Amino acid sequence: MKTTVHFLLTLFISTGALLGSTKSNNPLPYLSVTVIVWMLFAWRVSRRCDRSKFKR
Repeated sequence: MKTTVHFLLTLFISTGALLGSTKSNNPLPYLSVTVIVWMLFAWRVSRRCDRSKFKR
């Protein structure tokens, strides 16, 4: 359930950043936010998977 909530939050943030970059003169900050958010999501999911391996 937490993964779903984090995924949806990541989608909303990255969609807003990408839409903001379409009208901006300098889209680099918006694209950076998108990449950072997806990297954080992947890091959180990988950490959660690593923890679940040790519980077994």
